[in-house]
Amino acid sequence: MFYSFFVGSFEHALENNGRFQIPNRFCELIATKTNKDNQVFLAPKDQSIIVYPIEYQKNFLDLERHFVNHVYWGNEVYNLIIQNKIYPCVPTYKKISSSKDLETALKSFNTDDYIPRQILEKLDGHAFEKLVSEIFSSVGINVQQNIRMLDAEIDLLLIEFQRGNDKIYSILECKNWKVSNKKVGISEVLRLYGLSQALQNDGKRIRNSIIVSSTPFSKPSTHFSRIHNIDLLGIEELKDWIIQNRIIPDRLDLPLYKTRILDNRGRIILPDYLSNYASIKGQSEVTIIGVGEHFEIYNPVVLKEKNEKYEIQPNSASLLSTKFDLMF
Repeated sequence: MFYSFFVGSFEHALENNGRFQIPNRFCELIATKTNKDNQVFLAPKDQSIIVYPIEYQKNFLDLERHFVNHVYWGNEVYNLIIQNKIYPCVPTYKKISSSKDLETALKSFNTDDYIPRQILEKLDGHAFEKLVSEIFSSVGINVQQNIRMLDAEIDLLLIEFQRGNDKIYSILECKNWKVSNKKVGISEVLRLYGLSQALQNDGKRIRNSIIVSSTPFSKPSTHFSRIHNIDLLGIEELKDWIIQNRIIPDRLDLPLYKTRILDNRGRIILPDYLSNYASIKGQSEVTIIGVGEHFEIYNPVVLKEKNEKYEIQPNSASLLSTKFDLMF
């Protein structure tokens, strides 16, 4: 099904929000500033779909390069976003292979924030690391497993990014002993503390040092960790710790970007995940707003709510003459 629309600009909205009014030649621009395959560049943003000239792809790829294929919408990309004027979203992270016992543990944790002891006892040390890694990954945290730094192995490494390649690390050790009354002792805490200090002396920025355990911690380890800011967590405390430390804000769980081809009539076939994200799948009409050298596709109801929120008058829109067609 095809939906026709005109590219328009909300003059008052552009003025109030510091946006540039779309030029009359925009429609030709978006089609001609592409490669020979007539591609455009799509991205989700703020309940709408943005359509860019293909040249914007370089900006996205430059962003992605910083994250080694693990780009997440969180503190690690926020500063890059405001510097680049491009709005990436969360791509799907690579799923790790899971055993049946691990899947059972994850299901229990996601349902109740708690994993019964009899389930944890079925997991070996490596599976327990995977469990903790999956919990962090499921909320969009960039986590790498079994990483060597300074010739020492770290169970899990959480990575945040500031500007450029400036990385901030959290190092995490996992303990899942079969004996339920065995406590994590001071030696394990001292090892983590020593590694954290060595990494900082080597120029690494360490935000958190964490031990996640399925069994309790000894009094000496608890006392030492309190003095030296080491987090000792039970598996059931992970979600609260993530929230309290504000490692991530809301996660969109969408691919970062998508390229699509315009046909000779200027029509774009929108992928389902974008149509669903912007709530325009099955709609009888969409609203398009031109902004600078790109345009944004909105569900009219969503746009109306935004207009009411920012007190934008509907009659402030001026329609341009060029017509596009969407197909989905």
